[in-house]
Amino acid sequence: MSKMIGAPTRYRQGKDELKCLGDDLKDYKRIVVITSENLKEMFIPQIEESLHEQEMTVVLFQNECSMSEIERIRHIVEETNGEVIVGVGGGKVLDTTKACGYYTKKPIVVIPTAASTDAPCSSLSVIYHDDHTFDHYLYLPKSPDQVIVDTQVIANAPVRLLRAGIGDAFSTYFEAKACYVSHSENCLHSQVTRSALAISKACFDIVYSYGLQAVEDCKQHKVTEALENVIEANIYLSGIGFESGGEAVGHGLHNAFTLIPETKSKMHGEKVAFCTLVQLVLENTPKDTLKSYYEFLEALELPTTLSDLGMKEVDEESLLHVCLEAVKEGSTTLNMPFEVTSKNLLKAIIKADQYGQKWKTSGK
Repeated sequence: MSKMIGAPTRYRQGKDELKCLGDDLKDYKRIVVITSENLKEMFIPQIEESLHEQEMTVVLFQNECSMSEIERIRHIVEETNGEVIVGVGGGKVLDTTKACGYYTKKPIVVIPTAASTDAPCSSLSVIYHDDHTFDHYLYLPKSPDQVIVDTQVIANAPVRLLRAGIGDAFSTYFEAKACYVSHSENCLHSQVTRSALAISKACFDIVYSYGLQAVEDCKQHKVTEALENVIEANIYLSGIGFESGGEAVGHGLHNAFTLIPETKSKMHGEKVAFCTLVQLVLENTPKDTLKSYYEFLEALELPTTLSDLGMKEVDEESLLHVCLEAVKEGSTTLNMPFEVTSKNLLKAIIKADQYGQKWKTSGK
């Protein structure tokens, strides 16, 4: 099997990049912008000012990246004869934008308003049902045409979003390494390259070294070197790393946890953080190393126990249901270099939760 690495055609990051959007889209006359209701007043006036010479149609995203929502927006793009689709928002808005670009065969530009996921750079959209449970992965033929990251916009966003992005980025190297060792397919349906593994490791090194400082800087809405580094790791390095490096338990188990109603209030990266700890327990990571990762996530206020995910009582029957879902054929949970069953996965979840409780209360 061949090896492959994917990336957006252009990635640009810096302070006040939104002001340059008109130059980026100067070749297009009719632009469709997808954003959410809560972001409309904050960003559309800036975008309108930058795109004053173009005709712009604003489409408000309706709650979920589902096939029904993608179809609704597809019709609007076709009715307005849109030439390019611009997504402004978080992971679900951007995944919807990428899917609409695929179905309409239009170029896409993604502008993340938070560094909360690694969705912007990937050629993948995570599709959910309208009830917010996981549906399927939509694999796209290419990554976005442009990814534009205004770091002041990221610095102004709620700090919880940055933390969630760090939780997502934290998983990237461990999952890529599992796929590399097991010779599993990455998200491009090819073998993992050494470049992808190196990018994934750089992603981990940056968030582990700069994550805590970046969070403090984000609280002050300051664009600093630490915050710039972590934004690049969360969005670009993690985006390339997960797609070209592959996914394993961290994301496969996350998808299964969407079946648990108590976890619905938690963000993608928050759930992935705990599920990555489960993977590390499953891999028999040395206890001192494992404890340092728990302490890192705890310092970032990311979940280290089932209670942190919203499951106040450990219900083994519900957890077994999650595990059975997580080990179904096609799940990335099976990309480990050893057999993963519902039985050993359940044990790892319970053990990961116990470690989290122990180290949260005693620090020992």
